[in-house]
Amino acid sequence: MIALIPALFMIVSGLGVILVSNVRKGFGLPWLISSISASLAWLGMLLLHWFPSSPVYIIGWNQVESFTNLIGFQLDLISWPYGFALATLSMAVIFTSSARIESTVPSVWSLSLVFGGLGILAVMAATPLSLILIWSLIDLGEFLVFQRTIKQPDRMKQVVLSYGIQLASIFLVSIAMIISRSGGKVLDISQFSYPASIILFLGALLRLGVFPRRASYPANSRFRRDLGTLLRGVQPATGLVLMARIPDLNLPESGLTIFRLFIAVAALYGSVRWMTALDETESRPFWVIGTAGLAILSVLNGYQITSMVWGSILILVGGVLGLYSSRDAKIQYIPVLTILGFLGLPYTPAAGGWVGLVNTPFSIFTIFYFLIHLVLVLGLIRHLFRPGEPYIHLERWIRVIYPAGLLILVVAQWILATWGWPGSYTAGVWWASFIPLILIVAGYFLWTYTTLWEKNKEKILRWNFLLRKYFFGPVTAILNGKWLLYLLGVLFDLIGQIARTLTRLLEGEGGFLWVLLLLTVLVTFVTTLGAQ
Repeated sequence: MIALIPALFMIVSGLGVILVSNVRKGFGLPWLISSISASLAWLGMLLLHWFPSSPVYIIGWNQVESFTNLIGFQLDLISWPYGFALATLSMAVIFTSSARIESTVPSVWSLSLVFGGLGILAVMAATPLSLILIWSLIDLGEFLVFQRTIKQPDRMKQVVLSYGIQLASIFLVSIAMIISRSGGKVLDISQFSYPASIILFLGALLRLGVFPRRASYPANSRFRRDLGTLLRGVQPATGLVLMARIPDLNLPESGLTIFRLFIAVAALYGSVRWMTALDETESRPFWVIGTAGLAILSVLNGYQITSMVWGSILILVGGVLGLYSSRDAKIQYIPVLTILGFLGLPYTPAAGGWVGLVNTPFSIFTIFYFLIHLVLVLGLIRHLFRPGEPYIHLERWIRVIYPAGLLILVVAQWILATWGWPGSYTAGVWWASFIPLILIVAGYFLWTYTTLWEKNKEKILRWNFLLRKYFFGPVTAILNGKWLLYLLGVLFDLIGQIARTLTRLLEGEGGFLWVLLLLTVLVTFVTTLGAQ
């Protein structure tokens, strides 16, 4: 039961912040309560690493015998890194919001605590039913927040479509649960086998928010940077932790190769879009595609544990990207440390991630892995060192709290690399980690001290235009899912026309005869089916 305390404490504290903000106007007390609550929950999650607890099962919640022991939570080597990363992200959101305190509201802090706590419960889910319950709460809460903040009809359609895809992921997990139960197996996620494991994997894939692209808050929304960054970490984490728990997909080698190629191409596309994006907050879905792609490829290679390296980087480095709004030369050590942690050099946070990618015989996929990682690093350098909002004009106490919130995200990477799981502190594949570094340094000197840009400026701009027009444009249109909304609209119109036609037939003069005819056809079909 002790494992649930930090998550439940965050949820209760978030609800308490809402009550306090309604009773007492102002920002001071709600922010202070939120900061203290998030800090205590973070400390609790950190200490739980050295004080493991047994799984918690809710027994007797339903009188039906077959549902006994179906709701359970556990904090183990897989759930703790993700839970700790989400607790860190929630605290960082509240701390860094001090730099934007004039344009924020207390509900941002309360929702950060609530969604952070629900995210921790989701990654701790030990059974499909507990996972379904927490997913449903997160999805419903996110949908209600979008409904209150988005007024544009086009954006709201995107929200409804995203919510529908999330419901589809819940449906797939339910099917996997039924299949596993019908085979007489224990309803434990780590014990699912083929074909339930494939369905479970697809359900986790839909949680990443890649297709369709998850709806984002408007540019002028107070939730865009803070709560938007948190949810971009919570939703993918609840899917990636599920992938890390699946023991084996048992796919044939040909099917595994096709699946791996699809994920590799998608991850490369996402990383390129991420690097070339104009705004780091608007391009967050592509960051998720690139980094989650590396995690999924590790799972497909049979290294479920090392996938957590890329999953935690998605959350923590993504948090720095989303929350690093006020910038100054005095705090440039934060982006430097962030990039250092992502390079994957020996005994750095991302070093273990190379084990799941290049610890196999060399193939075309190895080239994909290096390209995806290299482009993501270049995107980090580009986005983290671009100008931002002024930092020097912030109040003195904010100039202490704001960088502390960013720095805790960097520190959490090193904590996970050192104590995350057995073997997490490793040199990784040392030669693989130096290849991106050498290419980046060589590219920097070539670009800076030669005339490559001046000589090829027109060609580069032309290729950039063609790439955006004929590749990025169509793929983005597919990921937006607007075509899916159109097809659903056509389908519903067709169903409506059929229903209206049947209504006119049954309500007409020959309606009774039509009823007899349909009844005869139905009886004949059932009789024939029974005879077979």
